[in-house]
Amino acid sequence: MDARLSDQAGTAELSLSTRHLFWRVPVLLTVLWLLTLAVFWQGYRHATQLLMNHHRDMAAAHARAIQNDFAQLFADQHRIIRTVLEDHETDLHRLVSDPDDADTEERLRTLLNRLFPTLFAFSIVDPRSGEFLLVGDALDGRIEQICYADTRRFIAHPDEDIIRVHPNLHHHHYDLYTHIKVAEQDYVIFTSFTLKRLQQTLKHFVTPGHELVVVLHDPRRGDLIEFTSHLTREQIEKAGLSVFIQPEDHATRTLSEAPIPHTRWRLLELATPALMTQIRQQAGQPYLLAGTVFTLLYWVLAGLLLRQLRREQGLLVQLHQLTTRLQHLSLHDGLTGLCNRRCFDRTLDQLWALAQRTGQPLCLLMLDIDHFKRINDTHGHQVGDRVLQAIADILRQHVQRGSDLIARYGGEEIAILLPDTPLEGACALAEKLRQTVAQTPFTELEYPVTVSIGVACHIPRPDDAPALLIRQADMNLYAAKQAGRNRVICERVPQPDTPQA
Repeated sequence: MDARLSDQAGTAELSLSTRHLFWRVPVLLTVLWLLTLAVFWQGYRHATQLLMNHHRDMAAAHARAIQNDFAQLFADQHRIIRTVLEDHETDLHRLVSDPDDADTEERLRTLLNRLFPTLFAFSIVDPRSGEFLLVGDALDGRIEQICYADTRRFIAHPDEDIIRVHPNLHHHHYDLYTHIKVAEQDYVIFTSFTLKRLQQTLKHFVTPGHELVVVLHDPRRGDLIEFTSHLTREQIEKAGLSVFIQPEDHATRTLSEAPIPHTRWRLLELATPALMTQIRQQAGQPYLLAGTVFTLLYWVLAGLLLRQLRREQGLLVQLHQLTTRLQHLSLHDGLTGLCNRRCFDRTLDQLWALAQRTGQPLCLLMLDIDHFKRINDTHGHQVGDRVLQAIADILRQHVQRGSDLIARYGGEEIAILLPDTPLEGACALAEKLRQTVAQTPFTELEYPVTVSIGVACHIPRPDDAPALLIRQADMNLYAAKQAGRNRVICERVPQPDTPQA
């Protein structure tokens, strides 16, 4: 082995000292430099993503709080309206009986205005006819038709979320519909509110670099802006700006998006262009500086490396080969060449995690040489070693998939991992291995060598541990030994809610 390593190292050193050295090394250094820049680029993208995630987490917290505040506001408005009007049932009954009673209407309207400074309009709707019993100046023209249409929709579908912004000559506003009984008859209290209270809620959560926007989804033109923390749709239109958020802006600038309960609105928190620029600069500056410094140092060191490469290359090749050999020895059994216990444990963890993700079965064969101690005691450990090597060769001949693993588990016990293999296939392979070993002559022994095999199979669930598979395979191997050896016992890993036989 030492001679082979020495020859390989000498050959590598000779090839690197040829005339090709002086063009290969600069090319390699250039490639490494470009790869390093690529790593810097990935680091920059990762840093950008981390900063964006920070702002997304902040926006998600804002969305949850605003959702709760809006829902609480609507609930409070409904509750207060219902409570106040029930307390003034006599006035309400008088107004329902005589909608032209201006004094009673003014008294109730003044009371509601005192409770709700943002109240814009108030009326009573007869759900049987859908007619407004009170029609004030606030209901005019197009807005009147929109209110009527939404009212009819609410009466027909009381569970449907219909709150939206209505344009008006005086104020942009939203409508609430509150059920109430008057003289044992059902009526609907229609109230309109300006957006001031909702905008105040948004202003409370405004963060530098963030825009809070309430939108109404329009499948044809994008998201229609209903209002922001500072502007209504009317003010945006007057400023000559678009009242739609384009799909490309939605895709690149959206930090969070959430529905607002009991409405047709969605709350968007957008990153401003200034914030996007700030994030790119903040993430990129360290990598730009590091990349520049690294480039200068890299090429200075490259010149020194070219001078030292010829003298040190032989040592590097030997070190690499020895390291590779040590890695191989640390994961393989020196006698049989099979994977060792450390390699088995590592591979089992990887295949177990893969089976959990894919939902495919993972099978384990635990193989034990029958009466192996008698072979060692009677014929010596050298014969026992040759028996182990021969059986390892047989297993390698029959277990040839690249994803399978054969490992010396301990002593005369060998483990075989079979991913993506049903129990029936694993049992058939185990039986084939048992028969092949039993039919293989061993000239140094006057009797055949046999093996006992325990087979276990399991589709692991998220909370399962690999020890389940090993324990079942060991139990099946023990059962094969107890049943007379030279046989295969196959069973699935029992589920926790399935009692074992």
